Amino acid sequence: MLKAFPELAKAARRPLPDGAEEIGRLDATSRALLANAWATRARSELDASSAFATMLHGIITLDVEPSVRWLAARAVCDELRHSEICRHMAACYGADVPALAPPRRVEQATAGPVVHAIANCAISETIASAFLSRSLDEAQSALSHAVVRELLEDEVDHSRIGWALLAGMDKGEQRALTAVLPQIVRIVRNLWLDAAEKTGDDLPRGHGCLRGTDLLTVVDDAFRELVIPGLSYAGIDPTSVRRELG
Repeated sequence: MLKAFPELAKAARRPLPDGAEEIGRLDATSRALLANAWATRARSELDASSAFATMLHGIITLDVEPSVRWLAARAVCDELRHSEICRHMAACYGADVPALAPPRRVEQATAGPVVHAIANCAISETIASAFLSRSLDEAQSALSHAVVRELLEDEVDHSRIGWALLAGMDKGEQRALTAVLPQIVRIVRNLWLDAAEKTGDDLPRGHGCLRGTDLLTVVDDAFRELVIPGLSYAGIDPTSVRRELG
């Protein structure tokens, strides 16, 4: 028989604390807002598994470091686990969380698999790591702190995939990446800005979910303080990135 897929709290690597007491102190409106935020994140994490599956398909046969292949393969499963953990959180806050529909199909970037991986990991997952780091700082409840810490540990590894591929680029590949950087930054930033707009500023603090205004700050700070210096260090001219940020 197949081994059962680890659903909900069982998807976490470590046992998660019981947050019932902390959640019980919230009013119904606050619980509903947080339940929706975690349910939305569960959907997003599941779709991320599809993005990583597409990325893995593109780089698995390339001449890259074995650790890059391994991390990329693991990332698909990581995101499936993350989705279940977030679904658990939504249930803890009172949401009805049936099993989610399959993730959306993600197409390979036209610029090629390496550029696709860099956009997905060195840029988007670096921003995700900054988002989760800030969320961890603000997570006051034991349950949300434990969950965000686990998600962050994986996202940092996911970002390393992109930076490792970026470091291995030759001059021609660097020029090709530079040419499409504005489009990549625009797409990635707009996805995060859309998430911030949908989140709004009513979320109660301390439960692992940033408010929309806070998320806006995190995204642009991550571009300026993490992505731009990283690109520069790898020999990529970040001028177009600064221009996109305004």
